[in-house]
Amino acid sequence: EPKTQHESRSRADVQDWIDAEFIEMDTIYRMGTIVYVPNEDLPEGTTLIPTKFAYKCKFGDHGQVIKKKGRLVVRGDLQKEHEYTETFAPTSRFNTLRALMSVAVQQQLKLVQFDIKGAFMVSSIEDKDIYIALPPGYEVPKGFTAKLSSSLYGCRDSAFRFHRTLSTWMVDYGFEPVNADKTLFKLNCNDGTVMIVALYVDDGLVAHNSDLVYAEFVKALSERFELSAESEEVTWYLGVGIQRDWKAGTLKLTQEQYVTDLLKRFNMTDCNPVLTPMEVGQRLSSADCPDVLDKANVKEYQQLVSALNYLVGWTREDLAFPVSQCTLFMANPGPSHIAAAKQILCYLKGTREV
Repeated sequence: EPKTQHESRSRADVQDWIDAEFIEMDTIYRMGTIVYVPNEDLPEGTTLIPTKFAYKCKFGDHGQVIKKKGRLVVRGDLQKEHEYTETFAPTSRFNTLRALMSVAVQQQLKLVQFDIKGAFMVSSIEDKDIYIALPPGYEVPKGFTAKLSSSLYGCRDSAFRFHRTLSTWMVDYGFEPVNADKTLFKLNCNDGTVMIVALYVDDGLVAHNSDLVYAEFVKALSERFELSAESEEVTWYLGVGIQRDWKAGTLKLTQEQYVTDLLKRFNMTDCNPVLTPMEVGQRLSSADCPDVLDKANVKEYQQLVSALNYLVGWTREDLAFPVSQCTLFMANPGPSHIAAAKQILCYLKGTREV
């Protein structure tokens, strides 16, 4: 995946990324996310917030690239306090999602998913004035400035606004939030119908026992939000492979492809597998933290340990202790801490199918 727009233009698949940008901009204009304001109507002292494209590949069940996406992102780090309100938005915990899958297996419920397209763009921000500068190649008409009429990825309060919009709709439809997790909703039915929905930002996981009730729900949801095609039976969710055996009454989660991508991302594809994720009796110490902070090492270490934490949360609880030890030195890792994190990668290479 290209890191910048400039990098995307020097790749062999440049046209794919240009097409992804055009699709994104078409969605933005179609949803009325950006409007043009005459320059003479701008408030005095208006500053434009830069935007850029973030590129991402979407993978299928077997690790194949099925879609390339270009997302227009606002530099929210440059927003001023008067340009946003609340920033917190809950997301489903991994334990919640795994519990929902367990309930689905025990009660023989179908597991399906839906994805809301252009999710953050459905929330109005008419109470805020946010003016933006578009990336190179996307010009604003002369004498005008681009202004956001609804939220966009990167805005500091975009996740909060979207969750408020979606959760309000869910309650109005008849769902009741579960007290233990505000991203989990249960439909109130008296006829034995069961429908439970977990929300992970714009990705919904649904467990139900009625195709008719689910179809009515999706129809109503699609009238308010634009949905991507939902699957008949979920086999891939948030980078996790789902293998269900209805006859045996089992469900298996796997992150084999995620591990493969992780090894490639941190240049460990050719590493030698090891038998343990951590040396026996090893204790990491702050005495190994360097006196001079190496920002490049810190950034890479934080990215690696965060990615390992994602594995622990879903499928690899066997890595909980070594990863937790690595997290203690996120601010200033030394050579021994980096080596310990990379040993976990070596262990994963030999156990990626677990």
